[in-house]
Amino acid sequence: PYLSETYFEYIDLAVEQAKKWDMEVWLYDEYPYPSGVTAGQGTLDHPEYQCKMLDMKEYQAEAGETVVMDVAWGRILSAKAYPLKDGEADWDNGIDLSGYIGTAYQEEVFQFSGLTEYNHKRYFTGQQARRLWWTAPKGRWQIYVFTEVVMTGFKYFNTYVDTMNPKAVRHYLDTTHERYKKRFGGEFGKGIFTDEITAFPPERPWSPLLPDMMFQKTGIRILDYLPVLFDIPMGDMTDRVLYAYWNTCTDAFIESYDKQVYEWCNQNGIRFIGEKPILRSKELEFTHCPGIDAGHQKVGAKPAITPGKYRANGK
Repeated sequence: PYLSETYFEYIDLAVEQAKKWDMEVWLYDEYPYPSGVTAGQGTLDHPEYQCKMLDMKEYQAEAGETVVMDVAWGRILSAKAYPLKDGEADWDNGIDLSGYIGTAYQEEVFQFSGLTEYNHKRYFTGQQARRLWWTAPKGRWQIYVFTEVVMTGFKYFNTYVDTMNPKAVRHYLDTTHERYKKRFGGEFGKGIFTDEITAFPPERPWSPLLPDMMFQKTGIRILDYLPVLFDIPMGDMTDRVLYAYWNTCTDAFIESYDKQVYEWCNQNGIRFIGEKPILRSKELEFTHCPGIDAGHQKVGAKPAITPGKYRANGK
């Protein structure tokens, strides 16, 4: 079992044999990967550190139509109806629909059992959802509802930690790096490898901390522009919002993860190395030996010199 006493006895053996054969021992910081969650212990100890993601539901409503729409079970970040003019959403005159959303159940269950001799019918409900119930006024309307939900189905851990939350990363250091230090601190001197860690989900990073961080950094209230993150243009602000969003995600991740791990390695006399799925090249500033995964090309295949994916270009 990872980080158990038996596990460390195997590492003891590896260190002992490395000395015998004049080899070096470099640490790997996770089981299996990506790094940052201590094989799931991070979210077990602190469910509040779970990685969140955005869910979007949209619908076009006609005048007088009663819209009944279920959205993901999570925290409602924004729910608005925008009037449509010539087929385009009027972003300046949206109506807040959050007050029309409550808790509902998507399953209705009948059981023939009962608790008494005179009644054997029981009715239940299940499968919670957030439900919008709203009657559209005059005109046509474009509805967008954005929910903050726990990211699931992620690689080996199902869920993951919020790598833009410094407290979550500190817990990871305490439960992984500090454990190695306590056991092998006297043997330190080489490096520790981190693997495929970035701001998650990689295609659209999110953190409950992000709206405040983005406002403090750029003055932009991202909750007013969430459609932009789903490739829906919102006029002149679109490019400015996207630029500010990705800059904030990148800087937040670097401050939370890379700098904390880098500083820990500096304090303990070892090198911070790793394979980095790049957000921006500036992320590589806080690694002693930066690397990138570009070794997937099969023998005999024609290499793509300028691949579409930035991370695939080993430069």
